[in-house]
Amino acid sequence: ITSYTFEKTIKTEKELLKTLSEILGLDYIASPEELIGELNINPKYKVVILEDIHKIFLRKYGHLEAMKKLLLIISETGNKIFWIVSISYHAWELLNRILRIGNFFPFQIMTEVLTKEQIKEAILKRHKTSGYDLEFLPGEQLKTFKQLRSKFSNKDKQTNLEDEYFDRLYEACEGNITSAMFYWMKSIKEFKNNKIFIMPFKKLDFRFLKNFEIETLLTLSNLIQHGSLTISEHQEIFNFSKEKSKTILNFLNAANLIHFDLNEFGEQVYYINPALYKPIEIELRNLHIF
Repeated sequence: ITSYTFEKTIKTEKELLKTLSEILGLDYIASPEELIGELNINPKYKVVILEDIHKIFLRKYGHLEAMKKLLLIISETGNKIFWIVSISYHAWELLNRILRIGNFFPFQIMTEVLTKEQIKEAILKRHKTSGYDLEFLPGEQLKTFKQLRSKFSNKDKQTNLEDEYFDRLYEACEGNITSAMFYWMKSIKEFKNNKIFIMPFKKLDFRFLKNFEIETLLTLSNLIQHGSLTISEHQEIFNFSKEKSKTILNFLNAANLIHFDLNEFGEQVYYINPALYKPIEIELRNLHIF
């Protein structure tokens, strides 16, 4: 078994073949046909795991060749090698429309979405390590229903408030654990008498995105589809000057919607703020950007 995670964008057949040759423990092989022949005769690994294959394309005309070659290699060597790949949901949706990528993978598992019970369990297990008790606070509407409040024991009230909180949390985060944790931390009102008080759930309002320029919205959608982008990759996709690409990315970074890290070449690599990924994605869907 061998595994590899794609961290930088691969756009050409040559880059792909060089990387695959290294992954598979082969001397550099210059053509897909030669690599297919080698793997079908004497594969070194029976299982090959490729993570984040959404880095093997750029959403621009002519930049799908590397992905097409990878799919060809996988389909032609499937009897000898068990290929396992991971890809972001929106990249999968895009490539399925363009290349019918689903036809190359008969077994598909969606892993990004957790159930409401899994979200609740993950948050409460994490909280349990703090050693504090929890108390869920009622919303303003419930505070006014005195008769209703007196009808239930405190335990029943807490159970109802907890259920309501996690119902609304799950609706807002759609199974994304990072966004769920972000919302949970924002819901903490105070620590008092060995208790953590949790405010009623309040969903973040991202309707302000509709006021953004279309290229800014498309930048967000491309960051979701590609996982991350450098300034030069953003330039290639949009055919912008370096200054315009930097202006858009800096604006989104200043708004805390995206972050960046430096790669091995000292380039800024931008990606969606993980805590805000799901709210941004939902609003882009509402705006028909996806």
